[in-house]
Amino acid sequence: MVQNSSTNGWSVGRLRDLLVIVDGSGSIGATNFQKIMNQMARLLGMLCPTPDPFKGYQQAALIEFSGNVREIFDFNEKANTLAVQQGVNGTQYSGGYTCTATAFNYARNTMFTAAKGMRIQSDVKQEVLILTDGQSNCGGDAVQAAKLLDKTANVYGLMIGDHSTAGIQELTNYVSSPKNQHLFTVENARELVQLVDLVEQQLKSIPCAPFDI
Repeated sequence: MVQNSSTNGWSVGRLRDLLVIVDGSGSIGATNFQKIMNQMARLLGMLCPTPDPFKGYQQAALIEFSGNVREIFDFNEKANTLAVQQGVNGTQYSGGYTCTATAFNYARNTMFTAAKGMRIQSDVKQEVLILTDGQSNCGGDAVQAAKLLDKTANVYGLMIGDHSTAGIQELTNYVSSPKNQHLFTVENARELVQLVDLVEQQLKSIPCAPFDI
């Protein structure tokens, strides 16, 4: 869905409050974690509208989870794209368990609130993007927590790694429907770099990516 408003002749696209949930558990590793965050920052810079999607249009917030949840910044804190990208790139790796349900519950109960800057407007879409490499192993029922979160926000997943059948099923159950439009998978951080490079290449013919369904 694309709105009528435009900037520099290019449509703004659907306004969104995007919460990024990033897995900082031990299986990720510090080097891969930094690569993942760097690519996430690049992707956010590709959103519409140009030249600055997070200046008066889109909003972003970020939490990291492992054994517990760390709020990196909320929707109120970053007023332009550079600030959002610096916040993402400056996130410190924590290591530990994979308490995904804890992260989903924190997102629903704490982040998607007016106090954290969520916009309660009909033209603003609430969205979640979770970046994770595996099954949860603490914090409760992650699939049930994701289903509750789905009532507040559309849940997208970027899954990194080679998962077992059970792991793939759990990760698939995190995201909103239709699944094939909400779930993206890469085998490793190197493939993630290649994916972002591909998106960047495709954007040479247009100024930005609306990323709308």
